[in-house]
Amino acid sequence: MESLKLTDTNQASRKAYDLVVEKKTEALNAIPTEISLPPDLSLPTRSTDLPSIEIRDHLVDTYFTYRYPIWPIVHKTIFLSQLHDPNSTPSLLLLNALFAYASRYSTWQVLRADPDKPETAGQLFLERAQAMLPAFLMAPRLSTVQALLFLAQLEDNATQRHTYHSMAVRMAQLLDLHKNCQHLGLPDDEKETRRCIWWTCYMNDRLLALSTRKPAIIHDGDCNIDLPFQEHIYDGPGNNSVSLSHYYSPPQLFYQFLLLSKIVGGVLKHFTKVANKRYRSSDAHEVALTSLDESLFTWLASLPDHLQYTPASDALTTKTLPSPYVAALHLYFYSILDTLHNPYMDSSNPRATSDMPQSPPSLERCTLAASMITGLSRSLCFQPQYGLNFGTQCYAILHAAIMHLTNTANTTSYQSLKSK
Repeated sequence: MESLKLTDTNQASRKAYDLVVEKKTEALNAIPTEISLPPDLSLPTRSTDLPSIEIRDHLVDTYFTYRYPIWPIVHKTIFLSQLHDPNSTPSLLLLNALFAYASRYSTWQVLRADPDKPETAGQLFLERAQAMLPAFLMAPRLSTVQALLFLAQLEDNATQRHTYHSMAVRMAQLLDLHKNCQHLGLPDDEKETRRCIWWTCYMNDRLLALSTRKPAIIHDGDCNIDLPFQEHIYDGPGNNSVSLSHYYSPPQLFYQFLLLSKIVGGVLKHFTKVANKRYRSSDAHEVALTSLDESLFTWLASLPDHLQYTPASDALTTKTLPSPYVAALHLYFYSILDTLHNPYMDSSNPRATSDMPQSPPSLERCTLAASMITGLSRSLCFQPQYGLNFGTQCYAILHAAIMHLTNTANTTSYQSLKSK
């Protein structure tokens, strides 16, 4: 899982991070299972060997059931047909990368390098994929881009994670995945595969840029390709997976994530202009801020009913928990909202500049975001295979914790009591 580097100066943030790690580990260990693990299962020993059919099917089902709705890196129909065709199997690099990724969401101890440490799940497949990678970089392939995207999600080291992502984006551009391919006469499934790979690169690029405050490497002007149009819903798990309809993908989910990611691009451009002092006046600055804020809330208001989220008024139970995908979508939204307004709360903020408009609603926006992030993150802690990635949730929780600490310092406000 992705992780964020934390400083020791903020003990509250450290405790918030540790709480998420503890809750996530407990949740992973508590995943219900409807099957008993066959006693004779074992991982392959040779680097070119594939795992047993039982392990393979379990990992494929795990990916498509829990992760595919948000990260449709492979095309379901094409991949499954290739997987069961001995004459056209997916590349070993892609298979090992997918198996490593899916292992992180499985409770099968046979997949762990250390049975007592869930974080070691899939280590064998990950090491194999990393060892194979140099040989697959000699020529651009769709499967190599897909494998790099999986590896970027698995990497804990921030530098290596960005490296895998950058390699995936550049290879995707070499394959012209960012361009319209209607004139190539490709089958519809292959055109959709190209769209999904590119837009997954795009969303991952925005997530990395948002959490690290570094420039995005994909520019909107370079994207001349339609958004994916197929609904990425897995038909259902096989015999080796847990049947939990709660995790099935709501329609339009990936599409809405992409629309939010486009707004992130506008937020990043805004801060670049601020840093380079390109706004001619504080009025122009405030107009830009207001426009981005309106874009976010217009997106929120236009969500279909099944993707809307209303916080539960009573204690969280299995009946009141939102879908983890819906929770992840709104967690992404409130993370963007907090990132946009945080520099405008007060002049003591280190990211504030003298020409920035001081906007009282920004404090209200950040307080709202912190409150919603806290509730959403709490609900996700109770749900093991939640959306997006661990690093994104940690980023949101850390900023929410800082916001709560900021509010507690105000001894005259009701919000101070609520934050405490």
